[in-house]
Amino acid sequence: MAWSCGGRGQGSSLPPSLSLSLPIFSFCRQLTVISLLRHHHPMKTKEMDAPPEKAHGLHDPELSKPTLEHLHAIDDPDLGLSEEEKATLDRRLLRKLDRRLIPWLSLLYLASFLDRTNIGNAKLEGLQTALHMSNAQYNASLTVFFVSYSVFEPLTNVLLKRTRPSLFIPTILVLWGICMTTMGLVHNYGGLLTARWFLGLAEAGLFPGISYYLSCWYRRAEFGIRMAVFFSAAALAGSFGGLLAAAIAQMDGVGGKEGWAWIFILEGLATVVLGAMSYWLVYDFPDRAAFLSEAERKRVLRRLAADTQGSGAREQQFKSAYVWASLQDSKTWLGCVIYMGADGALYAFSLFVPTIINGLGYSSTRAQLLSVPPYACAAILTVTIGYLADRTRQRGLYNIVVSLVGIAGFIMLLAAESAGVQYAGVFLGAMGIYPCIANTISWVSNNVEGAPVPCHPSTQFLIIPEGVYKRGITLGLMIGWGNLNGIVSSNIYRTEDAPRFYPGHGVVLGYLVVFLLGGSVVQYLLLRRENRRRVRGERDYRLEGLGAEEVEELGDQRPGFLYTFCDEIDDLVWVYIGSFETLEATGARAGEDKAIPVIILPSLTRRAGQGYVHSLFTWGLQAEFFIYFDSYYKENPDRWEAHNISSCQGYLTRCFWRLHREKKDNRRK
Repeated sequence: MAWSCGGRGQGSSLPPSLSLSLPIFSFCRQLTVISLLRHHHPMKTKEMDAPPEKAHGLHDPELSKPTLEHLHAIDDPDLGLSEEEKATLDRRLLRKLDRRLIPWLSLLYLASFLDRTNIGNAKLEGLQTALHMSNAQYNASLTVFFVSYSVFEPLTNVLLKRTRPSLFIPTILVLWGICMTTMGLVHNYGGLLTARWFLGLAEAGLFPGISYYLSCWYRRAEFGIRMAVFFSAAALAGSFGGLLAAAIAQMDGVGGKEGWAWIFILEGLATVVLGAMSYWLVYDFPDRAAFLSEAERKRVLRRLAADTQGSGAREQQFKSAYVWASLQDSKTWLGCVIYMGADGALYAFSLFVPTIINGLGYSSTRAQLLSVPPYACAAILTVTIGYLADRTRQRGLYNIVVSLVGIAGFIMLLAAESAGVQYAGVFLGAMGIYPCIANTISWVSNNVEGAPVPCHPSTQFLIIPEGVYKRGITLGLMIGWGNLNGIVSSNIYRTEDAPRFYPGHGVVLGYLVVFLLGGSVVQYLLLRRENRRRVRGERDYRLEGLGAEEVEELGDQRPGFLYTFCDEIDDLVWVYIGSFETLEATGARAGEDKAIPVIILPSLTRRAGQGYVHSLFTWGLQAEFFIYFDSYYKENPDRWEAHNISSCQGYLTRCFWRLHREKKDNRRK
């Protein structure tokens, strides 16, 4: 075999700079080292850190700025531990994060969604009659919330980053709790309109803020299920809200207040209490989180750096370039279309489902109670889809399938005459809307920046791009535009259209079709085509003449960045050449001055599980792959310059998958 395993730069067919310093790349999830080969030894699976050697050769002083996270610069608290011990500590850390972050943040979002949608419950208890509002005025009171909510939402992630989560999130909770309480004290339409406007302003920062905040704690492969659990609180709010409203309405006449007023007052005061408690129960970014020990903080930061995720810990200078990068990215606008379809349907459903059920012939109290089961089913399915999408990494496919369920539900509401069939349509409608929100947030988050850029061969460390601002801006724009469609959603279910509500159901059906055909399918096809072009090397021209910093600025436009959607190939194959000294953290023997080839394959595919990945790498396939690599280097030695690393990576990827497909074809024959 043409591969050489000589010492550093001696007897090796690779140049010294490559043997010493080819950086580790991960393009999606947790680095999984599939094979560690030495003198034909059996394969071992290791987790690899970036080599801690000093840079040599060309040096760019900009690379040492604090805006770059160096994996080796974060002390490894687990140095010297076995892989099993590290895995145990990692699981324990993840459970601790889940206990401290997810339940409380989910409770806060439950309060948020309850407070913005309980006006639908209050209407059934006489709100509109008591304030002498026409149908148009009632709908306007719904609309004004979405105006302030949507206008200020894109700005909130920047404010969150500029302040601290432990200050920003509790403060907005207290403010909107006060606004909600005042809604129970108003005596006319103007007072309700004003309170709803300020409620939207105060609530604007919670959902995009926590979406961004959670992405700064978890690896991308772990984010989807946590986001799903968090967003399932919205469905639980609908379920819990119906029960709570039915109970609170029994206080009608207490203290001279009607039942609808007590719904606002009690739920608003509860939010103020939650906000006050949040000053102690919402934590800052991982580097300052008080509930973690110093070793745990380092472990979190190293997990994120290895997964190429920003932690929000670094002090970054905001640049207008991040705004323009987001605005010029087609994924931002496709994300807006997708989220518009999901959010428009969501708000129409959540604001009017008690009215819809009441229109089927049930009393107000029974309609409140019958709204509980559909929301409960939606919450369960939201978490299930989040789990499955993380495991299979087919977020686009799940968007398509789940939206079809929602479309079927609203077709039933439009076409069926039986109240029972229409109620079944309400179930399918809820189950076809709620999972799409969390899944879309995860899908867009995974595909905006977040992956490392090719380092200069002389640098020896992993660069995490300043993608947290772009990701935050993109999410803010997308969520803000989606919520702006609440203006439409709050005006489509009119009293005069009862009991069938054909216009309202038709608009929601249209939103779901836009979500399916105008967004998810188009995004899936475009990302699939772009990935194939990058694998074929058709985007390598973007790197011509660029230095390391210029390559960094490309972000997710780099040829080496592959998007997650629904495909067999989600990540790139990479090869790292180094000495045992650079692999101390992986458990390899230190001090031996011999180069060893290591194949790193980040989460090849979840479709058939890890067993499939291991069985794929027989010794014969590895040997053939190395021959390809060695032959390619001899013919193209100049390609290992900094601006051509991604081109070579693309070539190696194509070689590997060609071999893989050939072997699959041979097995079939």
